[in-house]
Amino acid sequence: MRTLILQEYVSLLFYKDLVERFDIRNEPILRLLMKTSCSQPASLLSPHKLYKDIKSMGFRTSKNTVYEYLHYLQEAHLLFALPIYSQSVRKQEQNPKKYHLIDVGLVQAYRPDPSGDRGHKLENIVFLHERRKKTQLSYFHNSHELDLIMENQPLCYVNTTWSLASPVTFQRESEAMQFGKKTFPEGRGVLVCHEEQPAERELPFQIIPAWKYLLDTK
Repeated sequence: MRTLILQEYVSLLFYKDLVERFDIRNEPILRLLMKTSCSQPASLLSPHKLYKDIKSMGFRTSKNTVYEYLHYLQEAHLLFALPIYSQSVRKQEQNPKKYHLIDVGLVQAYRPDPSGDRGHKLENIVFLHERRKKTQLSYFHNSHELDLIMENQPLCYVNTTWSLASPVTFQRESEAMQFGKKTFPEGRGVLVCHEEQPAERELPFQIIPAWKYLLDTK
């Protein structure tokens, strides 16, 4: 029932907030872009790669149409585009943006197993939390990825993970946080996790359970 309600809501949004508002001529392309973006929250999406993928499926469209329709999804407040962290506007424009959903519940309208990919959903939720606080946000990607850079002073870098129970996950996230400290020596590192895992030793970053992090409105 919940999935059906969400699908009906998405259908209404598609026609009222997108097709009618922007006078869409190529509904199949818009529908495909909407499905792609809504089924993978907090993911890097390159319009150029999307265009190539769409062409490989046999659809006829232009690169400009893909860029335009992605922009419409943002204008309808369905998606938010997060740029890469850089002082160079050119670099920000050249690198793919990370797209977050207005509501991670929309995933259920498109995916048969909406309980999957919980880590990206949590990342999306943390992004929305910071966006509501008017924080200047970006992501960082180099040898390691940092999910969120909060550029307001003092700078803070944040990673999210569902669970730290796996030693492999803990090692990966620790390395990313240590990389963040080297890159932003004056910054504060925070690792947000859904399933709280107490640290056995002192760490150069904070581990905060999601429920506690999301209660902070300052």
